[in-house]
Amino acid sequence: MGQIIRINSTVISNETREVIPFASIQILNTFEGTSANSLGDFSIRVNENDSLKISCLGFVTQVIAADKIKDKIFLETDTKVLQNITIVAKRINAASIVKKAFKEINNNFISEPVTMSTFYRHYCKDDSVYGRLIEAAVDVYKEEGYGKPKSMYKKKDRYALVQSRRSFDKTFSKNNHVPIAFSTTLNADVAAYQNRKKNPWPFMMITASGKYMKSNLKNYEFELERITSIDNKEVYVISYKSKPWKKSGKLKSIGWNLIHSGKFFITANTYAFVKIESRLAGEAREVNDDIFYTAAKGKYYLSHIIHDSYFEAKVQDTVRIHNAHIELLVNDISIGEVPNFKHEKITEDVLAKNTYDPDFWKTYTVISENPLEQSIKKQLEGEYKLEEQFKTKSAEDLMALKKPKMDHELLKDILTESRDTIVYIDFWASWCKPCIGEFRKSEKIIDEYADKIRFLYVSIDKEIEKWKNTKQLYGLEKREHLRISIDSEIARKYELKFIPRYMMIYPDGTVLENVPRPSSGKFKSLVKPLLSDTN
Repeated sequence: MGQIIRINSTVISNETREVIPFASIQILNTFEGTSANSLGDFSIRVNENDSLKISCLGFVTQVIAADKIKDKIFLETDTKVLQNITIVAKRINAASIVKKAFKEINNNFISEPVTMSTFYRHYCKDDSVYGRLIEAAVDVYKEEGYGKPKSMYKKKDRYALVQSRRSFDKTFSKNNHVPIAFSTTLNADVAAYQNRKKNPWPFMMITASGKYMKSNLKNYEFELERITSIDNKEVYVISYKSKPWKKSGKLKSIGWNLIHSGKFFITANTYAFVKIESRLAGEAREVNDDIFYTAAKGKYYLSHIIHDSYFEAKVQDTVRIHNAHIELLVNDISIGEVPNFKHEKITEDVLAKNTYDPDFWKTYTVISENPLEQSIKKQLEGEYKLEEQFKTKSAEDLMALKKPKMDHELLKDILTESRDTIVYIDFWASWCKPCIGEFRKSEKIIDEYADKIRFLYVSIDKEIEKWKNTKQLYGLEKREHLRISIDSEIARKYELKFIPRYMMIYPDGTVLENVPRPSSGKFKSLVKPLLSDTN
């Protein structure tokens, strides 16, 4: 038995002397490892008798004894890779390769029960100012392994929070943030999660998810771009782009003009996914995902997800840009059944009850911070050091959760008090399809009257995460929101079990219990005389 040592090194191209980002670092003959960051840096604790396998697309894989590794690791470009694929391309159908790769997931990926240890990092900013950091260790138990890809919500995958450390949230979207976007990020694992529905198109575009790709390959154009390599295997690089889609029926309410594009990296001999790039671009919104897979003991599994997104929101008549960066690293896996693995949805309560343990983070494998991330931490500190924020964040959240929910009291005041403006209330819920359909239909009309009428969205969702997720998904963060219980006095009084429901309150407190929805032509007819009366 040797000593445990920590290796800190940087992966660099021997030819160009440039850093190699996101290289896979594995302890040889194990599932344990990490990934290099955007600047090629990595840090990992290993036994001094171990060897590390370093691999990356387009480079020759190296295996180096741990005690021989220096502060720089140089990889050679794989010169055996075929550069001119004109002849190859004539006999290869790119779409058929992608279809074959989906079909071979059960053979190429781990199909036994497996527990994945993961590291999650999430930071976001408003315009150029960073305002939030979350890091977490989460265990994921896949009872069926990868098997045949299914919908995430039907697959028997479970996960549980091990540790977390969080800064205070200073972003303008803090009231709309989900507690942690772990499940959403994990859902980007295209090899694991595929919905079998035949016609969800183009809803996959709206949810920024590739989970519908297998059943919608006909809606994409594919092209074989080139051939690269990894681990001495040839890899097809196939680009894809969604075909234009027409809005009809229920889809007329969708205002985004979205294009989904990216690349598949698929081994030529076994048709295994080794990397997937996904780009979703639309009006005031963009989502980018890079999904990396690695192989150990002859089977592939998820190793690294990189998620970047931005959306525009109007805050107090100013357009603000919100950016989020999330990374999810699988740093170890163990194969075998865990009958008593307890699934724990990571809610606000669970995070609040999770006590920060600084000793845990001293030995846990994380993605090395780059200079930008180091500067983000300094920017987040302000008058409180991050260590203090990590220690107090959970305690403060736990105290806040114990306070009674006051939204129904606020709504009660709005319904009874006199005011200087008209209040228009949209009662809705995340599960109400007609409610969701109205959001995009009414967006322009609400913006037109926003300076004259106070628009208030009141949800009757039971689960706060679903409420927050839906607000973010449909770009509602810029609106004013409350959430009340379906069993509250107000919900019973106005029979809110039947939604969508639209109400209007006149400045003198008069309540119009049933009024036209904003997208209706009757809405303008109703409000014009009311506005003239209030001028």
